Amino acid sequence: MPHAGRALASSEGASALTALRAATASLHGATERHALLQAALEPKAGAADLAWLYLAFRDFYALVEPQLVTADLPASLTRTGYRYQPRLPLLEADLRDLAHPASLVPGPCEDIQAQTLINPLGLLYVVEGSSQGGRLIAPRVRASLGVDLARGARYLHLFETAQWPLLRDWLSREAAGVHNGTPDSGCWAFTLLHRVFDRAQAMKSAGDGSE
Repeated sequence: MPHAGRALASSEGASALTALRAATASLHGATERHALLQAALEPKAGAADLAWLYLAFRDFYALVEPQLVTADLPASLTRTGYRYQPRLPLLEADLRDLAHPASLVPGPCEDIQAQTLINPLGLLYVVEGSSQGGRLIAPRVRASLGVDLARGARYLHLFETAQWPLLRDWLSREAAGVHNGTPDSGCWAFTLLHRVFDRAQAMKSAGDGSE
């Protein structure tokens, strides 16, 4: 449970990275097991599976990216060379490339609202960490669908940038509790991501826009 994780991670000597991992462990696992993501990991994943996953991520970033591009990050983090790279333009381009009806579903999702974050670090942890999933998905969809960095899988190739290692290593050097609200921000981000996954999966299952 997230609260138990936060208590464990607040022990003396824990890093901000350890605190985030402990606090978000159950939410992280639930998101990784989500049917929408698992379908895109299947060897025979089709364009529809990838398009609906992109749709969910598009909605997620439409809700949170305005805060990320203007976030006032700690100077010690920016000195590492870390810079947030916008995802929304990549996802919109990938959806156009797939030319699947899912790309016509209007967004962002008006029924889900993103709160204003005081601490963006937990959100960045979720964002940069989730981009690493491209290591698994990109080779599979390239083989099955012929999409790659140039067309249809720009978003999936974000794992090739150095931003996640820079953020991860910085969080591992920061003491837990120095940046108040970081674990809560991570839990909030995973919860929001799971909600947009649920929304996209419901539309996919109902066949909305898939014909």
